[in-house]
Amino acid sequence: LVVSVTSRRVRFWDDFERDENFEEERPYLRNVKRACNDYKSSSYCRSVGSRNECGIHKYRMYCRKTCGSC
Repeated sequence: LVVSVTSRRVRFWDDFERDENFEEERPYLRNVKRACNDYKSSSYCRSVGSRNECGIHKYRMYCRKTCGSC
């Protein structure tokens, strides 16, 4: 009996090194991808900030500008 254990298959969209090179070649895309914006409404993000929930990863990503994550 032979058992083979392998890690998950690498997919072409998992090529992180290629992604980094792509970002370096086109700096205008880097600025667009990492823009400092709130992705939820301003009232939603204000309430997150007032409840001091910026430490929770989900809220920090939704309200990057309000929580000061960028």
